[in-house]
Amino acid sequence: MADLHRSALRETDLRGANLREANLREADLSEADLSGADLRDANLRDANLRGADLRDANLRGAALIGTKLDDNTQIDDKWRLVWGDYQPGAAGRDLRKADLREGLLVREPICTGPT
Repeated sequence: MADLHRSALRETDLRGANLREANLREADLSEADLSGADLRDANLRDANLRGADLRDANLRGAALIGTKLDDNTQIDDKWRLVWGDYQPGAAGRDLRKADLREGLLVREPICTGPT
């Protein structure tokens, strides 16, 4: 598992990269090309994904809490919807027809460790 916590990866070409279970917490991935990357179970908490290309990236189980996206972030509709669950005003959204399979829909880390 790669530990890239707080890494500066702005505009990096990571197309198809295996980042499964990687710690990308607080990483700057703005404008990075992550298309087709394997980000299953990756920690993307508080990462900057503004302007990043995440088309066809596998985000199954990825922690998207606090992740920063913008209108220029290219991400499959399913994952933008999952990401939106963590944003202010998300409560009360109508998700009856949404396909959220394999999305991690928790507001806090599953395991926080000792306090």
